[in-house]
Amino acid sequence: MNALIHWNPLLELQNVQDRILRAMNPAVSRPGAESRNGNAAAWVPVADIAEDTGEYIIQLDLPGIAREDVKVTVDDGHLVIEGERRTAEAAEGRKFHRTERVGGRFRRGFSLPEDAEADRVTAEFKDGVLLVRLPKAEVKQPRRIEVTVN
Repeated sequence: MNALIHWNPLLELQNVQDRILRAMNPAVSRPGAESRNGNAAAWVPVADIAEDTGEYIIQLDLPGIAREDVKVTVDDGHLVIEGERRTAEAAEGRKFHRTERVGGRFRRGFSLPEDAEADRVTAEFKDGVLLVRLPKAEVKQPRRIEVTVN
């Protein structure tokens, strides 16, 4: 007897998109994407990316992670955020009935916009949220030159 398999075309399209993005830029990862070794990533923090007139802002939720366990690097036009969330360990006399919060190493990569100044990137960690600021380069305004007639 044949089993009925439910096909989800949107999920399949997302998987194709993830493979294309990884092929074009291995430093870029998305929540739910595979890790570098091809296995499903255990946990990937979610990110919000915003822009205003003077900077780009990236916020990552990193609950339960110490500042010392987070590393932010900028190299060759890429911003990479990596770290580790430790899993809960059973203490003496304690047993777990359910463990839903996964831990493990994570790595998120982002391509820097052309107008971001990589040497001025700052990162701040507060209340489980990592805030990375990417200042924009100042746009040089065209200078008007007066034309004189001789």
